[in-house]
Amino acid sequence: MQQELLLYLMLLPPFIGASLSWVGDKIWKHLSKLLGIITSFIAGASATSAFIMLIINKWEYPELSTIKIVPLLDAPALKLVIGPDGLGIFMALIASELGFLIALFSLEYMADDDHLTRYWFFIQLFIGGMILLVIAGDFVLMYVGWEIVGLCSFGLIGHWFTKNGEQGEKCAKAGIKAFVFTRIGDIGFLVAIIIIYVETGTTVFKELETLANPLSVASTHTICFMFLMAAFGKSAQIPFIPWLSSPENVDIDAMQGPTTVSALIHAATMVKAGVYLIARLYVINGPTIRIWEVKSFSTTITIVAGVTALITALSALVSFDIKRVLAYSTISQLAYMFLGIGVAFATFSSDPQENKLSNMAFLTSQFHLISHAIFKALLFLTAGYLIHKTHSRDMREMRGTASWNKDRVAFIGLLTGGLALSGIPPFNGFFSKELLIGVSLEATTEHPCTSLKIAYVLATLTALFTAMYVGRMFYFMFTGITEEEDHEKTATFIIMKIVIIILSVGAAIGGLFYYILDNLFKNLLDNVEMPEMKGTELISTIIMTVIVIVIFLISYYSLISWPKTVQKISEWFIIAWLLKAAREGFYLEAAWSTLWNGLKFVSYEFRRTHTGDLNWTLFTIIITGTIILTFIGG
Repeated sequence: MQQELLLYLMLLPPFIGASLSWVGDKIWKHLSKLLGIITSFIAGASATSAFIMLIINKWEYPELSTIKIVPLLDAPALKLVIGPDGLGIFMALIASELGFLIALFSLEYMADDDHLTRYWFFIQLFIGGMILLVIAGDFVLMYVGWEIVGLCSFGLIGHWFTKNGEQGEKCAKAGIKAFVFTRIGDIGFLVAIIIIYVETGTTVFKELETLANPLSVASTHTICFMFLMAAFGKSAQIPFIPWLSSPENVDIDAMQGPTTVSALIHAATMVKAGVYLIARLYVINGPTIRIWEVKSFSTTITIVAGVTALITALSALVSFDIKRVLAYSTISQLAYMFLGIGVAFATFSSDPQENKLSNMAFLTSQFHLISHAIFKALLFLTAGYLIHKTHSRDMREMRGTASWNKDRVAFIGLLTGGLALSGIPPFNGFFSKELLIGVSLEATTEHPCTSLKIAYVLATLTALFTAMYVGRMFYFMFTGITEEEDHEKTATFIIMKIVIIILSVGAAIGGLFYYILDNLFKNLLDNVEMPEMKGTELISTIIMTVIVIVIFLISYYSLISWPKTVQKISEWFIIAWLLKAAREGFYLEAAWSTLWNGLKFVSYEFRRTHTGDLNWTLFTIIITGTIILTFIGG
């Protein structure tokens, strides 16, 4: 009973708070923000309690009452289940706790906004949708949560659409762009659910794990790539990168929303929902959904992840908008998580006793997920705090605003988050990223798979470029002279500073999660334990860490001491071409624009054939249908 109550307290308060926001503000103008803090706190406290019970083996995996929907014809009843396993509670902890801290930060950050009721409505609905997504026990309810966060991202990214002129227009377009891009992927999710339900009669995770009858080969291949389309769309992997971060000359992307929204989207579960979906497939990978037999599935994940990680790190290296740097960084780090799960699938065996390496890869991807959630929330909120003071997102205009002498809290937040992102010890990003790269290295030695070797090389290169763009960000934010009078000096921003300090501590000690993840997932996976470094991997990690630190320091100090040399190097032919491509987002935005313009042209031309004459229209349809059927029949 106690555990069922925790599930209710985890899920319902954000939805209740959202539903009361509009009415509440009619009673008292501050009631919506008060509801936002209270409901997110209750959800976070409940998820934390469930997480602790799970770690100490007191959680009995309860299920809330199952709802059965009887469809038409003779189809089996559709079951909707809420009952999280270890993976679900782990993700609920991240979504709710970070949601609470971001809501707390919003009290000061959004204090002067003219549309707070709408903002707090979507924030609470967003948190509720993320929690529903991860504690759902079946694909249908998971899809409902998936769509809720998609809707909320549309509302929150476009929050400032009421601003005058070009800025308001960009916000409106950015919200629509995010909605359309993620809907493309969502089609894949829906198709996969329909295929699973039609062939098995259920979408409940536990039932899919134990059903003896496997899906047909064609169906397995189809659902694999439909799920991949959904995951890549939500998590902004190739080719869906532009909705989350676009080239600076376009500037229509998710960064148009308030920075608190960016932190919620990037650090909590929204863009990580794609990673969670593929992780969920790994957990239910069994006799029914035999994903390990689809070799192209793991190959696609690892190659797409490796390429995405590298090109977005390069784009971060040439961006001047601090939010865009962090957005490209998020996409790059999400690719690391996909890489870990790709390695897990590539090394998976139907014999649980041979799955140690596969489980290691899965665990390290989830370890990096929580590490990234902490340091990316820290980086975005610190950036938001500085943007609130300087009224600028351009690092060239923000020069020196986070230096130790100007703002020590901002300095600590940016330094801690940046070093964690770079993978420099002892911060949490070092432990998770190095473990992930180490497991990838072991996979390349034990499995003769070319895609794993390519992905490992790309991941290693990405780590080096990550150190470079973090060093460049530090150069702009920690050095230089800024005009003090241009910045807001009267407000103290106590709450913002407290949240930044809390997350800084999390980034500093977050490596401790290493010691509890194996216990967290032991009820999900057989033969599970956190990886131990072998001799070659330990040597590789030490060498890699030294190289990353050296590149980080060179990147930082070369911009201070040898700016002309850096400029000359950037003008070399191959490097200049590469940097230009990076500034253009490797032309993915242009490719989507070309596709969109082509579709518009075809649709407009097709409309011209419609004369309004019913007989002519029916004749055209019959002739076209006859030709198609003839080809199919032939």
